[in-house]
Amino acid sequence: MTNRAAQVVSLIERPIRGGIPILTACLISATCTTDATRGPSGVSLNAAANTVSPAVVDLWGEPFSFIANSYASAVNPAGVVVGRTVTHVVMWDHGTITPIVPLAACGLCFVDRSDIRIDINAAGQIVGVSNERAFEWDRGTFIELSAPPISYASWINDAGDVLGAMGLCTIALPECRGTAVLWRKGTPIPLTLGGKFSTPAGLNAAGDAVGEASLPAPAPHTGAVHAFLWRNGTMTDLGTAGGLESSAMGINAQGQVVGFSHVELGVTHAILWDHGTTVDLGVGRACAINSRGQILGESEGRAIVWDRDQIIEIGLSGYGMGTIGDLCGAFEPFEHAPTINAAGDVALNQCTNTGVCSAYLWQRGTLTQLDDLGGGHARIFGINPRGWIVGQSTTPNGDVHAVLWTR
Repeated sequence: MTNRAAQVVSLIERPIRGGIPILTACLISATCTTDATRGPSGVSLNAAANTVSPAVVDLWGEPFSFIANSYASAVNPAGVVVGRTVTHVVMWDHGTITPIVPLAACGLCFVDRSDIRIDINAAGQIVGVSNERAFEWDRGTFIELSAPPISYASWINDAGDVLGAMGLCTIALPECRGTAVLWRKGTPIPLTLGGKFSTPAGLNAAGDAVGEASLPAPAPHTGAVHAFLWRNGTMTDLGTAGGLESSAMGINAQGQVVGFSHVELGVTHAILWDHGTTVDLGVGRACAINSRGQILGESEGRAIVWDRDQIIEIGLSGYGMGTIGDLCGAFEPFEHAPTINAAGDVALNQCTNTGVCSAYLWQRGTLTQLDDLGGGHARIFGINPRGWIVGQSTTPNGDVHAVLWTR
């Protein structure tokens, strides 16, 4: 474990109405040494040493519960964090926690009780799910975005466009994924290719949305799935690059889309869709793309970055032993994918087959394992343009806390 003596975070806690504490965090120093061989047991790791590791800040936490984990989901450019506790979606603003909306008390309400994505934009507008309904919170005003049945909202851009889905079932089944929806000025726009379901995956500053959608089929739940792009009122089937099915996973400010195509049974190729041109990047999956066109993904179990004509190995592999943070894995509303910001900083997880995870930052060619809170388990959920990372970690007694990694 990294030496924590050089990295001190003090917390002052006092209760406020509703049982949500106010936490004041004082970051004193953030210099430490990362152990290059430390990582989940049994997983191949080749991490370079880094002499400056981000400090881990304990934001909030509660005793462990399988239906109600604490985590921080997103952090905006100003360093304001949004996430959840057992009972509420909350906002952390440089030491002060504000309850935003309550979560459903029902233990079987899978959307509220999963690791659902919650998002915040530069203006502090927040979207998420509350009592199984998609919502937007705008500087103290709560807006319910949809009527029953179940819905969620997971992305918001600085223009106030919101991306999520509605029409979900009460249980988590593949055929109950509902329909991807873009809310523009509060009006829902269904994103579908005519099939039974569609799932959102990303939103850019211009309001372009991507994901996957099933095609029409004569029998229920049997339609092929294709990557889609919604832009300026037009829904486009991006095709499969000659494969069987495809999924879009991310989009950048320039409108370039990345994802993958199933070229044959058990084999996927990473794909870049660039304004009408389809580029096959080879075996693997592309997960995210930044404004510089750098693409984060995986190939044969190894985390990689495509940077123009270069393929750069980050130094993490889960091949045969676990996963590298479910890189472009399960296509679920509560899946937090690895991410890359405009500076090219990559935040991702590496997990064992038993579900024990470690969080990593790859920056300027150096891979650093991020400190946890002493419990040996940590996951990243998001990163902002400044390289601040949010997620969750366990304490030595097994409690789950929301955390922020910052320099």
